[in-house]
Amino acid sequence: ATRIICHLACHEQLTISITDNGKGFDIKQIRKGNGLYNMQKRAEEINFVCDIKSTPGVGTRLTITGIA
Repeated sequence: ATRIICHLACHEQLTISITDNGKGFDIKQIRKGNGLYNMQKRAEEINFVCDIKSTPGVGTRLTITGIA
């Protein structure tokens, strides 16, 4: 990635979004290793939602949302 954008918003809920313009990946084709699994598990443990969207050749967006 040559660019990373971090966005933090706290209105009625907390939203943290990290977007890059890296090589991306097909979320349906990858084997979920410890990294993705642990991020989602830790978010769930504090009643947050971790959403990962990625497009090959475009980049990846990680969004974590919940009531702080």
